[in-house]
Amino acid sequence: MTALEAVATYLPAQRVPIEDLADRLGLDAMQVKLFRRYHGLGSVARAPEPTPAGLLQRAAEALDGLTDRRHQVRYVSKLRLNSSRCAASR
Repeated sequence: MTALEAVATYLPAQRVPIEDLADRLGLDAMQVKLFRRYHGLGSVARAPEPTPAGLLQRAAEALDGLTDRRHQVRYVSKLRLNSSRCAASR
């Protein structure tokens, strides 16, 4: 049987204004304004090591009991929430 015993998250401390990412994400000025005003997303957390493995490793480091039980870990999952859900949970 598989059971969910622990959950951990990692939110990078570095924040980047949404305007700095607009070109990379293909956002025009109106879309940036929409993110800022409607979604309340003026900045985004950015990690210095933005690889999926690096982000999962940082989250796993937050699990207190993992060191002694690594041999029991069978699955690691990555979950992304959309911005409206993140804003609603603040």
